[in-house]
Amino acid sequence: MSGSNSSVKKTHASVFELNGVPSFGQALPLALQHVVAMIVGCVTPSIIVAGVAGINDSDRVILIQAALFCSAISTLLQLFPFIKFGNFQLGSALPVIMGISFAYVPSMQAPTTSPPFWAHRW
Repeated sequence: MSGSNSSVKKTHASVFELNGVPSFGQALPLALQHVVAMIVGCVTPSIIVAGVAGINDSDRVILIQAALFCSAISTLLQLFPFIKFGNFQLGSALPVIMGISFAYVPSMQAPTTSPPFWAHRW
């Protein structure tokens, strides 16, 4: 058949090009680097808050798993936009890793270290 795709040769491009497809040898170390960076940035705030709150190990595991699950869902929503109408779409269609922010760690630590408001004597 003359219309087959056997004549199309797939070439690899630079990692820094917009539509570049790196070779497997280039992509594997970069993928591992991104996984390690994402896990450390996503798990550390949960560990800090769990340590300050003094929760037990099983609840600490649940807190870490919830952080990873929420990060995965929000990353997939950014990567694969599923709501599109007009000029609006939910998600950027870019490989963006959405994670947990360290900005909320102090506000999550405050309720765990201060007594509840009803414990104060007026």
